Amino acid sequence: MIRRWPILLKALLAVAVVGYIVAWVEVEAVLTAFATAGWRWIALAAVLLPINLLLEIGVWHQLVRQIAPGTSVRTSGEAALCGHALGLFTPARVGELAGRAFYIPGGDRWTLGAAAFTERLAMVAVGGLVGVPALLWFLQTHTPSASAALYLALLYASGVTLALLLALALPRRAWHGLRRLGWQRLSHASRFLRALRGSVHAWLIGYSVARYTVFALQFLLALWAFAPEAAPTTALAGIALVFMTKFLMPSLTLGDLGIREGAAVYFFGWMGFAHAAVLNASLVIFGLTVLVPALLGLPYVLALKIQRPRPEAVDVSSPSSPVVSSSSSDG
Repeated sequence: MIRRWPILLKALLAVAVVGYIVAWVEVEAVLTAFATAGWRWIALAAVLLPINLLLEIGVWHQLVRQIAPGTSVRTSGEAALCGHALGLFTPARVGELAGRAFYIPGGDRWTLGAAAFTERLAMVAVGGLVGVPALLWFLQTHTPSASAALYLALLYASGVTLALLLALALPRRAWHGLRRLGWQRLSHASRFLRALRGSVHAWLIGYSVARYTVFALQFLLALWAFAPEAAPTTALAGIALVFMTKFLMPSLTLGDLGIREGAAVYFFGWMGFAHAAVLNASLVIFGLTVLVPALLGLPYVLALKIQRPRPEAVDVSSPSSPVVSSSSSDG
């Protein structure tokens, strides 16, 4: 079901990127920061992991009920964890969509894949809604290198966020527009949104905002473990920039490892934070929000007995743009 060479390539690239960042920051500084970390803050961040997963399972179950009404909350939760495990090892985390869709015993798999993709789009929209103002503030209050590229990134992020918000608010018009543009993959998500009742739309947005809040709080707690002097407002602005970068960057490495870390070192570095502190905090968040859920989902992957899916069946629900290359469940 999963080809090995893309996994190996993504893993090697992740190791190379993180290794380069660690070497640039200096290994001794990274190790010293870990040795002096305030682990009580990391423990608090870990306590929030079950809340994070419950919110994810909650919104996923609301969507699944529209397709397979008899599905239990437990099955929806197992499908979400299965998706975490498969998503870690597949290009663009397409395995997360396929794993969720194939784990649900009832309902159309194409529609289930579109539902998982829709959930991801909602998280990207929330990330952009918070991240775009943070990037504008960053450009106005700092003079970073490559500022011209950042202004282009601001335009790109603004356009993507606006498009996603309109698609969520006006799914019928978005569906027709995407079909005319030939973006069939994104149109599947819009078609699924168009069929949802108003209350489910509210659940989707509400859960996405709540999950983003928990992600941000986990990152803030992890950051305080290595930089206890960090001001909450400045730290949260930097966290918004990191999340937006992760959401909008193509998924090139295993679990997006290196993208989040590089963005943290860059943005927080310009804000005056120690590089080693923010790198360690980002690695902790990778462990809590990506690695642990994937490990929890491994038993469900092993129990998943399916035939090899048709390539087009997976491709339809897979992202066609780097806009949604990162999992919504990945902080």
